[in-house]
Amino acid sequence: MKLSTTLLASLAVAMPTAAIAAPGDSAATPGTSEARIVEPLALQSIYDLRFGTFIQPTTAGTVTVASNSTVTTTGGLDPAIFPTGRGASGFLVHGTANRQFVTFLPTTATVSNGTATMVVDNFRKNGGSGPNRLDLNGYFVLHVGGRLNVSANQAPGNYSGTFTVQVLYN
Repeated sequence: MKLSTTLLASLAVAMPTAAIAAPGDSAATPGTSEARIVEPLALQSIYDLRFGTFIQPTTAGTVTVASNSTVTTTGGLDPAIFPTGRGASGFLVHGTANRQFVTFLPTTATVSNGTATMVVDNFRKNGGSGPNRLDLNGYFVLHVGGRLNVSANQAPGNYSGTFTVQVLYN
């Protein structure tokens, strides 16, 4: 009997009891929630990326059009023969005023004359590699340049192709 009384006393001490808060031992306050709806970003092509005209090269080379439309060439390509008609592409970005956005450019694109192709790579935008900001009216003109890789004896013709630019709020 002494063993069962001791066992019951030990169990009573070891068993947890429910905690009951006394008046004044708790507090509550309302929280606040907020939401902001922004205008969706829109992207419109204004003008194309233009590498211009050049004579069929006997050695491979490149034509690079920077985002500020500065042109450099390598190999057998001479831009002085046809000095005009080159420039960066332009896109009008529109959205919520003063918001930042990031730009995603392709790694490569292809231009073709129907039978022969050339690769465009090294795409670059104005404003550096980081995000850009829409102005106080919600606009930004995005300029994109790239590098055209021309093979030796590249087939003559009018070459064209497309590339995709994507913008996203930061």
